[in-house]
Amino acid sequence: MAAQARPRGLRHLRLSHRDGQPHGQAGQPAQDPSPDPNTAIRSSLSRAQARAYEEAEQTCLREAVKRVYGKDVTSMRDHFEQAAAYARRLLSHELDRDPALVERAAAMASCLRAKGYAVGSAAPTALASRGREAFEAIKEPMGEPIPEEQRVAFDAPKGARYEPNLTIEQARPYLAREVRDALDDLECGKDFYRLYEPRRTEIEHRAYREFGLE
Repeated sequence: MAAQARPRGLRHLRLSHRDGQPHGQAGQPAQDPSPDPNTAIRSSLSRAQARAYEEAEQTCLREAVKRVYGKDVTSMRDHFEQAAAYARRLLSHELDRDPALVERAAAMASCLRAKGYAVGSAAPTALASRGREAFEAIKEPMGEPIPEEQRVAFDAPKGARYEPNLTIEQARPYLAREVRDALDDLECGKDFYRLYEPRRTEIEHRAYREFGLE
């Protein structure tokens, strides 16, 4: 499947464990290699104190981003979303108009259709995100809705859900399906990705650097 700058697909489904905890190697509890001391402080705050902390943190972020980068943001989530939207616009503007990429994307789309995959747009950026979007559409409704109070605290969008919590056996069929999709995607797109990926990486770095997220 096309390489992306952000996590994608069902590879990131969480697997449940008997004790309900994530594990590292050899079944040992996962350790944070560089624990943030602020985490312990924040977890000890009352609800009112935590709300005040969040408000102060967001105010500091807004002022810093405006002063250093000249960007108007309302929150940390908004900061990342604006940067991601800008990166998508740059990618579409620069890559979907590239004749060499358009030609290779058309060949890749034809190959995937011949293998039985549904391919909508054959624009380079749409084709590169095809697999990720298809599996995200399967994964998203499988997660439990985030309670409203927690959703607001997380600064998550309306309708947000937790990541699905599946056992290994429940996740295995999805994994097999995605692996098969990814291998076919790579086979059909080897010439396309050879040209697309270096360009995508450079453009995304440029976009996120403009927002101070590099």
